[in-house]
Amino acid sequence: MKVRIALILLALLVTISAWAQEPTRARKRIAVLSFDAPMEYRTAQLGNVIGDMLTTALVKMGLEVIERSQLEAVLREQQLARSGIVDPATAVEMGKILGVDYILGGRITEFGIRDESQLGGVIAQFSVGVRVKRSTARVKADVRLIDVRTGRILMAETGEGRETRNDLTLVGAKLFDWLAGVDFGSREWAESQIGRATRKAVDDIAKKIAVYFPSEAEVIAVMSPDEFIIDRGRFQGVRVGDTYEVFRVSTVRNSKGQVVWTDTVSLGTAKVIDVQDERAKLRFTRRAKDAEEVKEGDIVRAVSSSRR
Repeated sequence: MKVRIALILLALLVTISAWAQEPTRARKRIAVLSFDAPMEYRTAQLGNVIGDMLTTALVKMGLEVIERSQLEAVLREQQLARSGIVDPATAVEMGKILGVDYILGGRITEFGIRDESQLGGVIAQFSVGVRVKRSTARVKADVRLIDVRTGRILMAETGEGRETRNDLTLVGAKLFDWLAGVDFGSREWAESQIGRATRKAVDDIAKKIAVYFPSEAEVIAVMSPDEFIIDRGRFQGVRVGDTYEVFRVSTVRNSKGQVVWTDTVSLGTAKVIDVQDERAKLRFTRRAKDAEEVKEGDIVRAVSSSRR
């Protein structure tokens, strides 16, 4: 019996010790809801399209975004709002269910093409074959980013995109009818005037969100004391010459397993020396004084980019 009790106590001590120094990932997870769209465009799934485009843009920036099919399934099952700008209380509830740190919702406030030579007439309402000298597609959306732990609104911004063209020939009927039949994954949509304006609006939103999420990655392999590999690459915007701070995050837990303290220790700075599609190799350029060697699970955060 004494031996058994001793073994149990030993197991508890090992578990508590592991808790005390358990590394934790600094990267946060975000869920992007479908955007609310003007009533006349809801049947065209425009809100889903912009939500999908923004999700892709954020992933390419290196953010960890929950898969949208998983998001939709969970919200549908829990009978929670699946689109639009949600209130903070609802966002907190969503965050607990989805296991994310932030909820991003939005509303499309402007979407259309105007013929500037016709004093604001909407191009979509002209008949087939009409030529105009100059037209502008404009897309605007209000977005809100909520911290689900506190319910605090971190960001409330407007994203906007414009695409102006000269000598545009109308080859279809109304814009609404064209949207109802177009494949949003096609080249036709991507190169269309309204498609390009939508892309610019999404990119504008993504840039504003990026301010709240410094580019981070995780060390997934150590090649030598000076070189290591991270889980981000060319597809996420990493370039040869980019500089990153390398640091280690550890937590201290109490006897109940609750995190009561978080430590972040700098290990130094490193520069990207080689890049693949989804991986990058870095080499230390400076070591922090008395720093431990880098290991898997450590975090790197962008300090500067080689892009001009």
